[in-house]
Amino acid sequence: MNNKLLISDFLQFLKKPNLEGLSISKSEKVIRTVRLWIISLIAIILLRGIAETIVEIPLPDMFEDFFDNIGVWGFVGFVVILGPLLEEITFRSALRFRVSYLLISFILITVYVLSIIMRQNESLVLGFGIVAVLLFAALVYALSQKPIESKAFYSRYYPYVFYFIAILFGYIHIGNFEEFSLKLLLLSPLIVLPQFILGVSLGYIRVRFGFWYAVFFHVLNNGIMTALFFSGGGFIE
Repeated sequence: MNNKLLISDFLQFLKKPNLEGLSISKSEKVIRTVRLWIISLIAIILLRGIAETIVEIPLPDMFEDFFDNIGVWGFVGFVVILGPLLEEITFRSALRFRVSYLLISFILITVYVLSIIMRQNESLVLGFGIVAVLLFAALVYALSQKPIESKAFYSRYYPYVFYFIAILFGYIHIGNFEEFSLKLLLLSPLIVLPQFILGVSLGYIRVRFGFWYAVFFHVLNNGIMTALFFSGGGFIE
């Protein structure tokens, strides 16, 4: 599949995400994954460049502190290996219907959000925790007591599931900022645009090729972005 056909299939998928995988060789999946990463990177650079001609977009300010706390190899290991694996388990597991995938994804997303809330406003932790527990109980009930109806509901509304997870993946990266401000919140759609693009690309890879190809995409992206970070170029992811 050349780049034109890959882009066409990708855009067709994004018009209405579905659960159809592709039966192709592992080597072809790797090649297409790398190609889509390059295409996604070009799209991010172009769209980010256009956005920055209109308004100054803040950059994350927590990487340096994180780096100072865990050192060079800890930073590289977390950002390039552990981080991508955890994020793929958290955000891409639920793109296939399986009870364990959905429950694990819900728990990990809750942990991500709680960690951000605790840094910004601890008074909201209890309220969010109660809501999360109630939602988790409802999810467990639906999956255990009404499995057929739950799967049918999931399949029927899959495009909404796909984009909700992609948007959530983007916005979870707001946590890379030490403090929230009104300006940050107003500019948040532009700030998380790169992560949203990566989110839909990773979702496509996960559904079409499989979970581990999404992990590979994520590791590839973060590895190159980490190299740019050390060279003074900053992060995209």
